[in-house]
Amino acid sequence: MTARARILGLVALVSAAAVAVVGVAVVSAGDGSDESAAEAKPRPGRPPLSLSLGFRADAEARDLRRGAELYAAGDQHAAGALFARHDSLESKVGLALAGWPGGYDRLEQLAKLYPESGLVQLHLGLARLWADRGDPVAAWQAVGEAAPDTPYAVLAGNLLFPNLPRGLPTFVPSFSAPREITRLAPARQLAALRVRAERGGVREHLLYGVGLQRVGRPVSARKA
Repeated sequence: MTARARILGLVALVSAAAVAVVGVAVVSAGDGSDESAAEAKPRPGRPPLSLSLGFRADAEARDLRRGAELYAAGDQHAAGALFARHDSLESKVGLALAGWPGGYDRLEQLAKLYPESGLVQLHLGLARLWADRGDPVAAWQAVGEAAPDTPYAVLAGNLLFPNLPRGLPTFVPSFSAPREITRLAPARQLAALRVRAERGGVREHLLYGVGLQRVGRPVSARKA
């Protein structure tokens, strides 16, 4: 079975994974029945948008988060206006999707300009699935190859293997982080865990690894 046929045959499962993992409301299409490539048609609605901004609280991050919320609510025009204020790759992807379906070609262009961007490749795969153009699987595989230590790689893995549990197995240590860590703001906890790992022993390294895993950095977590 080709990658294209596999996606079409599992279209309902992939759509469900996108809704649950990417975290935006999308219109589900299809009843889960098998379709041939000749019978496949573009999906209604628009692809989901997922921007991994971490703990950023700057003005651009606020615009991007608000733009993503507006996009999820169906206000593509207002979302596009916020994305257009900035020139980051996140804003370029958001602006392309805000122009859906006209933004499809822009995503293909961005993928050629930034082939190692997990952000771009993830959304290119979703756009290909929604537009029924190109190979979504190839784009999602490119995420894991080019940007394995990112939340986008985790999301792409969920879409590539929709029958498996979402996300990655989470290690839960038998001990808790010290109070001086847990009382910090989330944005400062990871940095504090890193400092303790550099100076400490096995427990400190394990806690730092757990922190890295929870922010979507599985490769760094394994190395910690």
